[in-house]
Amino acid sequence: MLTDEGFEALRAAAPQHVESVRTHLIDVLSPELRQLEEIGRTLLRHLGD
Repeated sequence: MLTDEGFEALRAAAPQHVESVRTHLIDVLSPELRQLEEIGRTLLRHLGD
């Protein structure tokens, strides 16, 4: 459970965290992430049958 102060710290850090993840992971791996998405969808379809 977060205190009000802890939640505020989390809220304040979130935009910078999201931007950093996008810059250092998502943008760098965009084509690969699309491949992983398709792999995941294929596996879900298979497991759903």
